[in-house]
Parts: sequence; C-alpha cells; structure tokens
Amino acid sequence: RAIAVGHALHVLFASPTRWLLGGSDAGEGELAGRRARVIAFRDEAGNLVRVFYALDTKLPLGAELVEAGSEPPEPIRVTVDDWRWLGPVRAFHRAVYEHRGKRYEYDYTQIRFNDVEAAELR
Repeated sequence: RAIAVGHALHVLFASPTRWLLGGSDAGEGELAGRRARVIAFRDEAGNLVRVFYALDTKLPLGAELVEAGSEPPEPIRVTVDDWRWLGPVRAFHRAVYEHRGKRYEYDYTQIRFNDVEAAELR
C-alpha cells in the first residue's frame, strides 16, 4: 500500500513509522548515485524496508521494499526527487519505481494535502 498512490508515498517518507515497525540506523549507503543515511524498518509481513536519506540535504532519496505477498519476495526500488516547497512543507514531484525488471517514471504535476492548519504542518 505504501507505493499504490503518490500521497501514500509522501506519507511513507514523512512518517515511516506510521506503517513500518522499528527503525534502526543501518549506516551509510548509496541510492541513485548519491550517498545516503539508511534507516531499516520491517513491514507488516516482517520484510526488510530500507529508507534512504541524502547526506547533504537530509531529504529522502527513496526506499527499497518487498512487494506484499510475493513469493519469492520481489524487490521494489523507489527513488524520488524534484523536491519543491508547497507552503510550509517540501514534497517530491518525481518518483521512479523499479520492479520485476521494469521501470516506471511518474511526474506529479499537482499535489494537494488535506486541509490542515499551516501551524500543524510546521
């Protein structure tokens, strides 16, 4: 469910513990040619999920997870970029999904958040 729709993917990076268990420092790594701090989680099925945060900007670079219910486990890699300010928050406007040997590129042309007070987003 974390990759089904763009807004859920935004929530995953903003608050990974909403859907994932634990959260431990997995050291430094690399995603999409950039150095990253890696945080390791577990999904509801106990599969490893690694979330990558850029060392220079501290923004999420992407995640590696497992397709829910796949047997054998099928990896999914998601990279995100084109971060822009939307009021008091930053949101990515591009995501690339790599799964089962295919690559899917998405550009988000319009992002809207549920109505909340601006102070809450800060």
